[in-house]
Amino acid sequence: MVQSGSNVNGTEADGLRVGEELGKYRIVERLGTGGESIIYKAHDPVLDRYVAIKQIAPHLAADEQYRQRFYEIARRLAKLRCEEVVFVHEFIQEPRGMFVVMEFVEGHTIETTLANQPGPVEPKAVLQIVWQVAAGLAEVHKAGIIHRDIKPGNLIVQEGLRVKITDFGVAAPAGVPASVRWGTARYIAPELLTGVQVDGRADIYSLGVVAYEMLLGREKFNEIFAEIVRDPDPNVERARWMKWHGDRSKVAPALHELDPSIPEALSRIVARMMAKDPEGRYRNVEELGRDIRASFSPRARRPGRRRRGPALVAGAGGRGGSA
Repeated sequence: MVQSGSNVNGTEADGLRVGEELGKYRIVERLGTGGESIIYKAHDPVLDRYVAIKQIAPHLAADEQYRQRFYEIARRLAKLRCEEVVFVHEFIQEPRGMFVVMEFVEGHTIETTLANQPGPVEPKAVLQIVWQVAAGLAEVHKAGIIHRDIKPGNLIVQEGLRVKITDFGVAAPAGVPASVRWGTARYIAPELLTGVQVDGRADIYSLGVVAYEMLLGREKFNEIFAEIVRDPDPNVERARWMKWHGDRSKVAPALHELDPSIPEALSRIVARMMAKDPEGRYRNVEELGRDIRASFSPRARRPGRRRRGPALVAGAGGRGGSA
């Protein structure tokens, strides 16, 4: 889900207009648009609340395979009541298109933080974010869903450093063969490039790349991967990222060696999350949570049960910046 203030392309003629009604909802703002969807903010007069409405692009709505997969994922998400995952309220299928109505979340994406903040995110904040995303993914994976596009733009930070996972537009049931059609090249797991069946470890890898970028900051991250991001052509950059992720001989430098203020234990956790071979990663997000707990907070519970994040020990912070 795109938040207010995001870059909006296209014209009003491409979708619903402000003031137009969709069932009981009245469109009040267009929040964002892309090749696969348009996101609106709308008002529900019955419950007097704002919601986010996602309109699926016509070429996808006409694709029977995509439509059935999307319905199945949304049905499973609608059954979740997890604080770290955006709630799904209902479907609307009518002549103007296919829509899904979701919880409207106030906040900003981690992408906004990385784009606007020159330096890194404080390690303590990164741990809090990773813990909460892991908690959300624990419930998502239990529902048999693989997100497949964990990235800064799909993680919303609310007041109090509370995090929500959004945009399940490319999610799939666990065990579905991967496709490079989906996902974001900068954060994509290697197995998504091979066409094999994927599991929750693909989301762990992507979350690891997000954590790596937060801990370094975008400027330093781009310096480390300068050979990939230097080309202004996004298609060339995408191809280079896919090549890097798919090459098991390419390993990201250890975080604590790049910046000694990053705790070595956190550096080790992120490195394991980013293992190119899925067998080298955490088996699931619960195991990731246990490692975080053992390394930073003996009192914390495993992801899926705790909602406020671990009580981090001294030494996990040490640098300015926040999400």
